[in-house]
Amino acid sequence: MKTFVTLILASILLVGCAVPKNPTLAWGKRCTVSGEQVVWSHLWVYDREKGLDATKENCKLIAEK
Repeated sequence: MKTFVTLILASILLVGCAVPKNPTLAWGKRCTVSGEQVVWSHLWVYDREKGLDATKENCKLIAEK
């Protein structure tokens, strides 16, 4: 029963993940600005035709602790 519930919850969480029509991967730390926040990741999945708006230069906008 525990396995069944785990599978149901995992499938519900993965339903929200959208994969672009022409997926491409980008490796390495890159950042993008979303409103007043800087979002960063080491792996980006993006549409090849639209391009990736995350750049290494945007990572300089992250506030120092």
